[in-house]
Amino acid sequence: MILSGCYIDAAFWRMGLVMAIKIDRYPQLRIIAWNRHEDDFITEEEALALYERNWVYVDQDHLCVDERAFIDRIADKHGNGVLNV
Repeated sequence: MILSGCYIDAAFWRMGLVMAIKIDRYPQLRIIAWNRHEDDFITEEEALALYERNWVYVDQDHLCVDERAFIDRIADKHGNGVLNV
C-alpha cells in the first residue's frame, strides 16, 4: 500500500513484527542514510539513531504521515518516548 509517498505494510505494523526497515521505505530516512545503499535494511534502533544524529537534515515539512508515525513509534519503543534531537 502506498500512502503519501511512503510504503507501509499495515498487517506487519499492527502485529508489531517490523524489526528491520528498508532504507528507501521512507523519503527522509533515505536522505539521511545517503552513505548506505537504498536497498539496505537497518534495524529500528539504527533508524532511530540516524534520525537523532541527523535531524537537522530532515525536512519536517515534507515528512509524510507514515514516516512521522514511524519516527514516533521507534522513539516510543527504543527511545523511552523521546526523540533526542
